[in-house]
Amino acid sequence: DVSCKGRFEQSAGGKGANEAVALARLGVPVSLVGRVGDDESGSFLLSALRSERVDVGGTLRLGRTGTAVHIVTKDDSRKFNVTCLEANGELDRTDVQRAVALVRQKESGERRVVVLLQLEVSPVLSRQLVKKVGERCLVALKPSPLASDESKRQARLLLDERVDLCFVAESEALQLLDDEGGEETLICTLSQAERAAEAMLRRWPRLQTVVVTFAAGHLLC
Repeated sequence: DVSCKGRFEQSAGGKGANEAVALARLGVPVSLVGRVGDDESGSFLLSALRSERVDVGGTLRLGRTGTAVHIVTKDDSRKFNVTCLEANGELDRTDVQRAVALVRQKESGERRVVVLLQLEVSPVLSRQLVKKVGERCLVALKPSPLASDESKRQARLLLDERVDLCFVAESEALQLLDDEGGEETLICTLSQAERAAEAMLRRWPRLQTVVVTFAAGHLLC
């Protein structure tokens, strides 16, 4: 056992929820499709999302809420993460059907709907969703977390299937391309970001735009 002085903070989060809140704060109408637990943590998350004007009508409550614990050491700022998916890992085809119905409901006139995906839920279900949404819908992907070879494979399959806009962090672009034999592991410069974005656009012709974020800034290609 290890004991030390520190501070505990609880906050609403998760990649999908964070992205939904960020877009809502920019004034974009946002709906979140997913699952939270039928427990106190689920109520906390839904309340936080509603307070940010995120539509949670497509979010089901079932079982226990997924939790991520992040421990950051005071001395050297090392970070340790532990994630339990719980309800978030229980998504199935019915969630895909609800998402498709929501997309069709939101589409009207010249307005295009953007479907923003990430890898915290089943990529297999994300691929099913991509196949079902109409061509007028813009598909965006944040391929994170890329925690295993299988998650990289699934992200590549999504890109093969159909992704119009891809957001990648400083290591993610190189992880997606690492089966091409590149030696770099982290993007640190603008020229590295440009090479990675151009390589992704060549490999996945359906991609219209790649956004690379790294310590020195952001590159849109």
